[in-house]
Order: sequence, then structure tokens, then C-alpha cells
Amino acid sequence: MRHEYGTTFGPIGLPMTDTQAFALESLIASNPGCDPEPKRMTTADAQQLLADGDRSDISWISTEAMDRQKEVVLASGLDDSHYKMNPVVTLNHNYDVQPVGKSMWRKKVTNELRRGILAKTFYPPRPATWSGEWPSDQAFALIQSGLMCAKSVGFLTLASRPPTEADLRSRPEWAGCRRIVSKWLLLEYCCTWLPVNQEAIVAACSKSFADMLHISVVPEAEPIVPFLSLTEAKRIQNEAIRNIDVVALVNGTLDKRRGSV
Repeated sequence: MRHEYGTTFGPIGLPMTDTQAFALESLIASNPGCDPEPKRMTTADAQQLLADGDRSDISWISTEAMDRQKEVVLASGLDDSHYKMNPVVTLNHNYDVQPVGKSMWRKKVTNELRRGILAKTFYPPRPATWSGEWPSDQAFALIQSGLMCAKSVGFLTLASRPPTEADLRSRPEWAGCRRIVSKWLLLEYCCTWLPVNQEAIVAACSKSFADMLHISVVPEAEPIVPFLSLTEAKRIQNEAIRNIDVVALVNGTLDKRRGSV
């Protein structure tokens, strides 16, 4: 376990600080319906809320769409009091390597398309004292290239229920839902490329590395296409005709007719 994620594994086996662990233990004890098994749900989508060179993305880290596990997580039930004590963002929930980003904020948002949790993730530049590859650069480059377009959240279910008839009437797209998570504790979220939620796409991130570093991208030179003019073709043809030994050609043909070898 890397120090960035905490000094203990806490009551549910995830790395965290001692303060987080004591607060979480108390929270679990005060919620008898709490599911002590952490859940992970993936979703992402971004809004155009970024300044050039910000090295950030803004993503939906959770929405109220039914995921592929037939669950719906209500945005109104978010509790991020545990997470904001150490809001680091990992790569694929891998706690054995350093984090790649930091969550700047999380907001409950409703727009014409969806309801969920919007978050801003910042990918710090490589410090001058750091030698070797900088994982934040690699993660951000993957996001910009469109190869890593999702966020995956880990959470603790504090309260849940089956969907009601009223739920399904108002949200027919929830047909087949087996459980609605009405209260949940955000434990962490990460950058990932294999989403569980079907809304897992990143629509915007800040300006590209080349623009931020003022690197000029030189286009490849146009390929040279061979071209032969008609005049040149005729010259080559005439030269080939002039070089034909007509006498040798005729004698060779006659020798073949006579049976000579």
C-alpha cells in the first residue's frame, strides 16, 4: 500500500488514514442497513467547463442510469465526507502504485440529459525533482487520446431498496432494476478504460500536451508521386526501337524455322 492512500486499511479493507478509519467505523455502526462490501460503478461524461492548459477533465463519476449489474445509485444519496479527507484519484483502482490525479470537487447535478455526480479531476504536472516517467502525464494523455474514457467509483452502500411501482412509472428505463441504492458513502474513484455504466464517456478535457508545451506539430511531407510526360515516354520508346538489332532478330527467327538451335 502506498503512503498516498493512507496508513491503514480501515474496517472495509481499503487504504485510508486513521481519521478516516475511525469515522467510517462509526458511520457503519450508526447505519444498521449498511452493506459492508464496497461497490464499484463506472461512468463518465464531461462538460465544457475547462480552461486551456488546465490539465483536468470534468466527468460524471456517477449517474442514475441503471448499470449492467441492474442497480441504480441515486445522486441525492451521496455522502463524500470520507473521501474529501484524501481525495486522490487512482488508475484502475490500483493502490499499489501512486495516484494519477486529485479530485478538486464533486457536485450533485441535474440537466436535461441526466442526474448524477459531476467531478473535476486534476492531473498534476511532473515536479522538477521527479526522475523518470510521470504517471499523471500518461493517464492524462490516454484521456486526451480517447483511449481511457471513464471513471469508476468505489462506494459503500448505506441504504438500499427494491424499485417501487412509482419508480418504474416515472423512470421506465429502470425496468429490470433489482436494487436502488438510496444512500451511499463515496470511498474513492479512479480513471479506467473498462466502464460498467453505459454512460461512461469523456466528452471534454483540457488542451492537449502539444499546445500546452508550445510544441509545433510539423505535418508529414506530401509523398512524391512519380510522373512521366508523354514526350519523355516517346523518347524512351524511340531509343529502344533504335537499339533493336533487326538483322540478328531476323536471322534468329529464320534459324528457329530451319530447326537450328
